[in-house]
Formats: sequence, structure tokens, C-alpha cells
Amino acid sequence: MEVSDAGCRVFHNSFRDFIRAELSPEQLQRLDQSILFSYLDKQRNQLLWFMYAHRYAEAAKAYSYLMTSYEQGYISRP
Repeated sequence: MEVSDAGCRVFHNSFRDFIRAELSPEQLQRLDQSILFSYLDKQRNQLLWFMYAHRYAEAAKAYSYLMTSYEQGYISRP
């Protein structure tokens, strides 16, 4: 079990490895896009977004999302 400020989760590495082995790279990319746009983007400026959005945007190859979400205004925030 993993416990963090964002909550708790039970996720066994063997299941993650199984999913990665069974899905094609395109399916994994679509899954990352779905997580980013259907879930994480609705959490914008909350802890989960700060923790995971950048990683999922890179995995989803959502480069325009990275450019608009992590522009100068974000970087220079106090």
C-alpha cells in the first residue's frame, strides 16, 4: 500500500507489468491521454495535478499541453 497526501492506493507492480506487456504502445499512449485529460486536468492546481500531470503529458506525447500548462507564468509563480 502506498500512502501519501493524495490518499492511499493499492497497486501491485505485477499488475502494472502485466498491463504494460499486454497493451501496444499506442494503447498505452491513449491510456495516458485519457488519464491526463479525463482526470488530472480536472484536478488542475491541486496536489494530484502537480504530482502527475507533467509525467502523464510526456507519456501521452501531449506536447502542446506541456507548453501551455508549464509556461513562464507557471514557472515564475511564488
